[in-house]
Amino acid sequence: MLCWFNGYEQQQKYYIKTAIVKGEGLSEYVSIILQRTHPHFESIARRFDNEIDLFNDNK
Repeated sequence: MLCWFNGYEQQQKYYIKTAIVKGEGLSEYVSIILQRTHPHFESIARRFDNEIDLFNDNK
């Protein structure tokens, strides 16, 4: 996790999620940082998870 994000105040304001995307012969890390007050927070976070799942399921 990013050092600047470890503070309580930052965690209250922002959502961060990291995932591993498996490619051919290597894996890559992808992340999302999203302000918790974003009006579409739930749908964006859900879409991130769905895209990672779809990508990894196709390998």
